[in-house]
Amino acid sequence: MAVVPSAVSKYQGVRRAAWYLHTFGVGHTFGLGIFSLYERKRRAGESKTWEEMAQEHGLVLGRFTAPEGEEFDAFLRSSHCDVLHVLASDELRPEMLNIPRTGVIAQHSSMLPSCRGLFPFFWARMNGEPLGQSLQQIGAQDPLAGPLLAQPTAHPQATRSMLAFQLWAAKRYPEMALDATHRLLARRSIPEPAGVGASHHGLPTRRDRIEFEARGGCLSTWRDLRMTLARHAESATLPVAKPAPGKTAYQFPEVLPLRIKTDLPPQQAGRVIPMRSRPSR
Repeated sequence: MAVVPSAVSKYQGVRRAAWYLHTFGVGHTFGLGIFSLYERKRRAGESKTWEEMAQEHGLVLGRFTAPEGEEFDAFLRSSHCDVLHVLASDELRPEMLNIPRTGVIAQHSSMLPSCRGLFPFFWARMNGEPLGQSLQQIGAQDPLAGPLLAQPTAHPQATRSMLAFQLWAAKRYPEMALDATHRLLARRSIPEPAGVGASHHGLPTRRDRIEFEARGGCLSTWRDLRMTLARHAESATLPVAKPAPGKTAYQFPEVLPLRIKTDLPPQQAGRVIPMRSRPSR
């Protein structure tokens, strides 16, 4: 597991708070701040840092100033990985994309090829683009034109605000990552959405936020915070379910389901993460 700074990490402490206040205004900054406090409270009994998470799951962790540096290149080569999942908005050097033996899967909280880069919900809402999440295979020849492996459209309730959308995307990502990995192994992609143009965006400005709201966009609501509180009151458990006889839990029966290595007793170890069924394309 490799950790690199976020695109807004150049704003730290007072500078970061000032950027949020100036760009998003007092009300939305206050709402996002309350959400952040509740998230920290929820994580009080969980792994709170990347280092603690890596230690808990037996992972090798590396921290790097940028994903395109030589140190990260050496770290990636030493990992001997088969599939690399990329959640950072930064682009890797083309030669680094050839290091994983099977392929590289990048996550985008947008309906590719639209709204690559930062704050995808913000720009999609402002420009009238469809909302959803995409996992795409990227390669050295053209990192921006790889085949799509998973791309659900956002649920209407998840599009009422940027915060609700990010919660929806985070909840769907684990299932999507497993599904995309199986599609990569099976060499089966899905078609791109029709009528969606390619676009790329960076950090928004205060003027962009004003235009975003004028076009009906919303960053956060009190309903989002109430739903967050309700979720925190529930224990997060992973359901254990068996696939139907003669079928796997995944879309392609010729691909074996991924099994999770744990320290559980033998009768419970190697359980399969179930996936929700959806119409075939």
